[in-house]
Amino acid sequence: MSVALTIGSHLPPERVDAVSTEALLPYLDHSSDDNPLHRDPAVAIDAGLVGVPIPGQLLLTVMERYVKSRIESYALKRITVQFVSPVFTDQPFDLSGRVVAQHEAERFLVLRLQMHQNGERSVVGEARVSRP
Repeated sequence: MSVALTIGSHLPPERVDAVSTEALLPYLDHSSDDNPLHRDPAVAIDAGLVGVPIPGQLLLTVMERYVKSRIESYALKRITVQFVSPVFTDQPFDLSGRVVAQHEAERFLVLRLQMHQNGERSVVGEARVSRP
């Protein structure tokens, strides 16, 4: 996004297609994640979940990519997230963000980020981006 961002500016939203549990397996293998909750739907359901949760580290990566793709003329300096509820495989999810603070002296903006699945907030985050 090449336009100047100001307080209240919304980043274009993004819908992320569903990721199947099977498609998640190469990531889990590569990251040495052997948590059966992320691999076996039966284990996840036995644990009281409605499906297989996507690992938080992968969700953070998706959120980072979302921010970077929306602020091309800005530099991402920091991103923090809080996991509110699981994001499950086999269901799409949505990303959105808006500018909530502007610090002229230090030349950075603060973005509030959200990830929703099935209309429920799953992940909230905050990113600090430096202005050009």
